[in-house]
Amino acid sequence: VQQVARLSAESLNTLRTTWLERAEVNALSSWLGSFGLTHRQITRMVEHLGHNAKALLTDNPYELCRILPGFGFARVDEIAQKLGVEKEHPERIAAAFRHLLLKAESEGHCWMEERVVEQEAFKLLCLDSLHAHQLIADLLNREVEAGRLFRYDGGGRWVVALPSLAQRELDILRAVVVYGALRTDLAERWLDLLDEDAVGLNPSQRLAAEMVAQHRLSLIAGAAGSGKSYTIAAIYRAFNGLYGEGRVALAAPTGKAAKRLEVLCGVEAKTLHRLL
Repeated sequence: VQQVARLSAESLNTLRTTWLERAEVNALSSWLGSFGLTHRQITRMVEHLGHNAKALLTDNPYELCRILPGFGFARVDEIAQKLGVEKEHPERIAAAFRHLLLKAESEGHCWMEERVVEQEAFKLLCLDSLHAHQLIADLLNREVEAGRLFRYDGGGRWVVALPSLAQRELDILRAVVVYGALRTDLAERWLDLLDEDAVGLNPSQRLAAEMVAQHRLSLIAGAAGSGKSYTIAAIYRAFNGLYGEGRVALAAPTGKAAKRLEVLCGVEAKTLHRLL
């Protein structure tokens, strides 16, 4: 090696010493490489888990999905199958639940119906035993009881979510209930303002505008072209009459929606992110 690489004796000794010092890491890297992991994945795993990587993979490879970003269910499941993990292993099914809920969250869904989670898990796991559906249902119950999943009665249908997201959603729900409480301080003056600034509203739009005086939080819904933005503009004008110009903020979830409000109201509207 010294002659081919044209290395000095000192350089060769340095390389030999470094190799011996990293012998355990090199052996671990070689072992991880046998599962088809890329050099980058191996490096990240060794950096984050060190010498515990092999023990973790041997004990419960699906833990990788939880503690190491970038290792999704499909990749980890491939490793687990090569390690001989059974298709009906409880940790495999539990990891599938988490994967499905994280995927739903990335698509904008806070909750999934429990029956949908069970159906999607069955397809994802490719289980073929006669008791597979019951096994999935039983393990979902186990995860809920252990606090790793959260189950909620969503108005006659059971839904599930990851606990962290469920807690945030319930906090928002409680805030909506508190701040959406009835109010009486605007009632009479508000109707007068609507008579002055919202004469063009149709009966359903007028009813929506009146609702604002009765609740601290209001939701106006309707099909495209039903006049939601027009109604909001009328409400904005009424608020200006109540509190004075420049004291009412306009905001929308997206820049496009904010621009629409600007056109209707004639003042600057911001995205919610920018306003906050």
